[in-house]
Amino acid sequence: MNQLARPPESYPEDIRDAFEYCEDCEKVVVSVGQHTCPTGTAGGRKSASDRTRLAKLDGRPLDSDVLYPEGRSENNAWAYHELDESGDPLHDVDHDAGHQISSRSEAIEKGCYPCGMCRLIQDRRGGEDDG
Repeated sequence: MNQLARPPESYPEDIRDAFEYCEDCEKVVVSVGQHTCPTGTAGGRKSASDRTRLAKLDGRPLDSDVLYPEGRSENNAWAYHELDESGDPLHDVDHDAGHQISSRSEAIEKGCYPCGMCRLIQDRRGGEDDG
């Protein structure tokens, strides 16, 4: 499972302070509930049924634009990402397979699901970026 480390001091303060960090491993805690440090085991990839379930739970407008991977990347990226008012992703996105912008409904049809980091950023900002 990929976990993000505490961002460097060069990041804007509102981004650095937007997340909770594990006191033991300094990784970003993005799930609600109990957190455990990485065990070194492989995992984190979502099944097609999990992606479908998560997409159905995303209550944001289906016609709003999102960014999603053009093809399958080495890290098996399937998440779609929210865009800010300028049309840029809410956080750094590194899809080695490239990416494109389209409606949320098209991204869901392609088998993508909402990015948890984008959702966390929006929740921390009070939903100001919701479509």
